[in-house]
Amino acid sequence: MNTTAKISVFFLIFLFIANTSAFRRQKEYCSLLAKCGIEIQIKECPDSMRVGIKGIEYTDSRCAEARSLEEVGVLSTDYQGQKLYGFLGQKYRVDYKVESTLPIKTSRFEYLLQDIPLAAKVVNAFQKTKYTVSYLDGERRRYWRGDNGDNLSGEANLIAGNIKEKHLVYFGFGIVKILKWKLKGQVLFDFKYKEENNQIIPYDLKVVVFPGGAIVNAIMNMGLFKRVVKNKILEVFKDITDSADDLSKMPFDKLLLKYKWTEEDVQKLKVLLSL
Repeated sequence: MNTTAKISVFFLIFLFIANTSAFRRQKEYCSLLAKCGIEIQIKECPDSMRVGIKGIEYTDSRCAEARSLEEVGVLSTDYQGQKLYGFLGQKYRVDYKVESTLPIKTSRFEYLLQDIPLAAKVVNAFQKTKYTVSYLDGERRRYWRGDNGDNLSGEANLIAGNIKEKHLVYFGFGIVKILKWKLKGQVLFDFKYKEENNQIIPYDLKVVVFPGGAIVNAIMNMGLFKRVVKNKILEVFKDITDSADDLSKMPFDKLLLKYKWTEEDVQKLKVLLSL
């Protein structure tokens, strides 16, 4: 039952690439739009900025995310859009993709997707973790901040998609501490799922990260590295389904003793288990 929180935690794991401002990537932004056939609506893209980045072939595959985001209404003209398309246009990138299924009721899954802080508390109750998540935009519930209580933190903004479409796209920033290093950066997180008899959820998860240089890019694109990442993803989702099963089987009075729930949490849990 802790699906959303675990997905969110997985999402944050990838937020460790070099951080730069949007229009230090002006040529990447302008070239991506021009070469991928996306209308350029700002004056900061003269012809000299539209010629392309050396080493990039603007194939349909390379343009896929940008075209998809443009189709679902992610503007290329505002600050966030300029930053996002600028990163998509940079030379180095790494894609991670996993397709699998989750044995969980769609109705419960979607309830948690709309209340990530509650999902994080459920994770903590069953996994003895210390995740915290809070919304930064009040009742809109599109922009959240989270951390694992140790070496991982970040923020993510829902930039496209919704529950009705069963498609969610997040763009965010995060920080991870590894030994003496403190790494920070951007990531695009694209999650699609389908309903199957309200019991099984086939999903398609794609994460695009933006390495800050050739060496990191080469390491992250290694087959061995990618296999390790994929196995970690599958491991996370197994944890999700195990916890969901435990929650559905546990008597409610015992569930209340598993964690320091607020009165509001208790009411939400009742709704969740009724679905």
